Amino acid sequence: MHAPPGIVPGFPAGRDVFVWRGVEAAALDLDFASPDRPTLVTDVLGACAEPPATGSDREDLWRLSLAARVGGLLAVLASTTRSDVLDRVVSCPGCGEDLEVSLPVALLLDLARSAEAHPETVVDGPDGPVTLRRPRGSDQRAWRQAGHLDPEAAVIATLVVEGAATDPAVLDTALAEFDPLTCFRLDVGCPSCGLRSGVPLDLEGTLLLDLARAQARTIRDVAALARRYGWSEAEVLAVPAWRRRTYLELTDWS
Repeated sequence: MHAPPGIVPGFPAGRDVFVWRGVEAAALDLDFASPDRPTLVTDVLGACAEPPATGSDREDLWRLSLAARVGGLLAVLASTTRSDVLDRVVSCPGCGEDLEVSLPVALLLDLARSAEAHPETVVDGPDGPVTLRRPRGSDQRAWRQAGHLDPEAAVIATLVVEGAATDPAVLDTALAEFDPLTCFRLDVGCPSCGLRSGVPLDLEGTLLLDLARAQARTIRDVAALARRYGWSEAEVLAVPAWRRRTYLELTDWS
């Protein structure tokens, strides 16, 4: 990409914007196997922020909308891969055929910025207008810590700003339409069976998986070059990624 790919609005108390770099050297200490996904997302964004986010900046990351946090992960991945598209393979719900899709990174980042800039929406409920706000990382943290017996009811109760939440199904549908990156669906047509459908895609989960793979590749690079040249981890990471790949191509360790 020709410009910094990850600029998502922050908060007046902290930065005006967050800009994210690639995962290469920033995330070697991150545990991508952690079952606490909200904290993992915050850790990734904090480590890959430029400069790294600590203290109040880290709390700002928690207060970002879930859509903006997905946008941050996308920006980190785009900085890592230097790609303008996000390639994914999904299964047709009709025949099970694998379908390859390419999502424009710029368009997804625009959705993330728009989400952060428009935190609320008004929907028509059965008892009158209901104002809903977008869920934030801090909401996920609170829900996880509270361990509600009825998670759906807890989510709705948290996100209703004004009005009566008498029909959770209506509000759930409204939130899905209002927050497309959080409840992401791909409108795809299957060339094999002809079915056109909305296929759900866990963007946050797949982005974390891609970043975990990038981390693993970096660790393998460090191990291979350390064995071949006797370099320390810090010395390997000081070499730009494209030069590391060139060195690996010249060895039998790649």
